[in-house]
Amino acid sequence: MDDVLEPLPDAGLAIQPPPSLIDRVVDLFQAGGPVVAILTAMSVVALAIILLKLWQFRTVRLGDR
Repeated sequence: MDDVLEPLPDAGLAIQPPPSLIDRVVDLFQAGGPVVAILTAMSVVALAIILLKLWQFRTVRLGDR
């Protein structure tokens, strides 16, 4: 009964912080390659066009009549 208790070896179950948003985006671009880059660029252009048109309609006051 004089045995000394030794801690169990770490089985690689250490809690790691979740990956950040930037890490996730980089992983997505690496996994998808140029297709994801093209889709992202086209999405940015489409969003810019939508915002421009909304701004134009607001300045013309299209919905007021």
